[in-house]
Amino acid sequence: MQVNEIESIRVTTDDVMQAIRDYQQKFAIEHFTTREIAKQMGVDEYPVRTAFSWLHRYQMIETVPCVRSIRYTKAHGEEYSATVYQIKPESTAADFAALNRIFGYGG
Repeated sequence: MQVNEIESIRVTTDDVMQAIRDYQQKFAIEHFTTREIAKQMGVDEYPVRTAFSWLHRYQMIETVPCVRSIRYTKAHGEEYSATVYQIKPESTAADFAALNRIFGYGG
């Protein structure tokens, strides 16, 4: 694929979420970076970063606390760290009957 072809591919948040699930299933790993998902999709990393921003904003993915991926710049080989993400676990529904019993409102 040529560079021009990579740039012309439209990347949506749905595409990125599917790529994340595919990546996790393929490699049996919960954590991922924008670079890994972009590689999985065969697209440039920048549109994936944009999708990650939206997915993070709408709490579909979250950063993994205290975990960073070490990277090196192409030009000078300087080290920098990249954020590592995971799919945010879904919350369970509140058990209002149990809460009412705890606070003395239920029978």
